[in-house]
Amino acid sequence: MEIEKRTTDSVLTKLRVMVETRKPITSEEWIDAALFLNILKSDEDDEFLKHDTLLAKKRLEIRARHKSAVDAENELKTTEEYQNYQRQKARIDNIKEFIRIAKKQSDVRHY
Repeated sequence: MEIEKRTTDSVLTKLRVMVETRKPITSEEWIDAALFLNILKSDEDDEFLKHDTLLAKKRLEIRARHKSAVDAENELKTTEEYQNYQRQKARIDNIKEFIRIAKKQSDVRHY
């Protein structure tokens, strides 16, 4: 039997289902989720680095076509590279915030 690979998506999906179905989340579950997400965050950081690099290349490409930095930046914000970069940045910020909340929840429920 093959063990399912744990990912940030699988951890967050499990918690989302628990929240949506109003299942109480124990202190242990909060801590486990925070631990798993903290470990797996490096994969998200690697993905962010890829998006950052692609965005930098796109920025140079667009900047070469424009005299104005403002015009170049405005065009850059309409690209798929920019959208992916922002999405990944928000994902990492959300994971960090979840880890912080999970630690707090565990502390509160422990006492």
